[in-house]
Amino acid sequence: MIILQKSKIIIFRENIKTRFIAGFTLIELLIVVAIIGILAGVGIPAYNGYITDSKEETAKNNLRSIAMMQSSYFSDNNSYYLASNTNSINTNLFGKSTLDTSGDYDYRTVSHASGFQAVATPKSGKGVTKYCLTQSNDLRSAGQCP
Repeated sequence: MIILQKSKIIIFRENIKTRFIAGFTLIELLIVVAIIGILAGVGIPAYNGYITDSKEETAKNNLRSIAMMQSSYFSDNNSYYLASNTNSINTNLFGKSTLDTSGDYDYRTVSHASGFQAVATPKSGKGVTKYCLTQSNDLRSAGQCP
């Protein structure tokens, strides 16, 4: 009879242990939620910064492409092409839709003292910068552009 009582006690203790092992406590769940919140708070602004940098680098590369096409246009026509919008640049300089008209920037070319200047103006203004590139391959940002 004593053995039976001890075995019942042992069985009872094992049931208590399995009850605690089977799930998480509220404190553990709150700690996990807090950690996820901290990681999201740090990660989302960094991700947005990477997106903005990517958009700006795309604009700079497109300005360099426009400058190369302007050089080609000048060698054929002995003048630079002046365009007021992205569609005009696509049609007359590239001959196809090279620059994305639904992107984050509008592109144009303007007359400049030493030849031409290609300008990339942001459509939305959400953290992206205006850029311009001169004929001498001088890349400038917002305050130095027309």
